[in-house]
This record gives sequence, C-alpha cells and structure tokens, in this order.
Amino acid sequence: MTVKTKLCFRKLTEKDLQDFKTIRLEALKAHPESFLGCYEHESAQPDSFFKKSINHDMVVGCYKNGKLLGIIGYYVVTPEGKREHSAKIWGFYIRPDYRGRGFAKKLFNEILDEAAKVTEKALLKVNTKNRSAIKLYRALGFEKYGLERKSLKIGQNYYDDWLMVKFF
Repeated sequence: MTVKTKLCFRKLTEKDLQDFKTIRLEALKAHPESFLGCYEHESAQPDSFFKKSINHDMVVGCYKNGKLLGIIGYYVVTPEGKREHSAKIWGFYIRPDYRGRGFAKKLFNEILDEAAKVTEKALLKVNTKNRSAIKLYRALGFEKYGLERKSLKIGQNYYDDWLMVKFF
C-alpha cells in the first residue's frame, strides 16, 4: 500500500527563513540566467536580507513531507502609485527532482490567486531560451508583450527576456 502525502502551499514566514534561503541560493547557483539576483552577492548576505523578502513580499512555498520543493513571490509594483494594479512575479523555482509532476502549475496558481485579490494583472520576465517555463506561463494564461534584449549579462554573455502579462 502506497501512502500519498498531500502538498502544502503556504505563505512563508520568518520561521521558514533557512528553508527559503537554502532554496533561493540553490536556484541562483543552478540557473543564474533565470534570476535577477546573483548567487555571489546573495550568498554573502546576512539572514536579514532574506527576511526582507519574506516580510515585504508575498512568498509562497510548496512543501511535501516537511521539505520545501519550490518557491514563488510577488509584490505590488507601487502600492501607493499609478501601478498599484500590477503584481510583479519573481523568484519562481522548483527543485529538479520535483519538476514535471504538476507542482509548478499548482504553486504558480497559488501566487496568482493571491495576486488577483489585490491587483488586476501579473507581470513577469522569462529567459527567451527557457522553453519549459514559457510553455507553463502560456498554459496559465500569460501572453508575451515585449522583448528585453540583453536583459542580463553574466560574464561576457547576454541573455534576452520575454516580458509577459496575465490579466485577471
């Protein structure tokens, strides 16, 4: 008999700081072309740096059997300004052993549900060569609206990003 354990999706708090820090640094190190953050910079930061993300932004994690499998965050672009209707999605990452199992879509839907409560649209950037992410985002209702050439530079290599939007 196989016992299936349920996935738990929840907003991360300061109690989750070490889990968040570990998976965030793992993501930055494994896929530097997919994140604005830099492993070398963030790995040298104190815990207070990571607490700011958890406390300021909405960061949701996917847990199974007490292990953090993935994270995603969003913030309202300018909460008191003319762009308060826009949510910026950031930091989406699923650990490699858990990809292709539907966790990513479920986790992404959790953050979209939260963002839809307070904004009218979600914005994100994705590396133009990240086909699996682009496929997922399209399936979730995102559409391309622009291209940022040379969005990131790592060493002497440049990376382009698609700009994508989903209206609620």
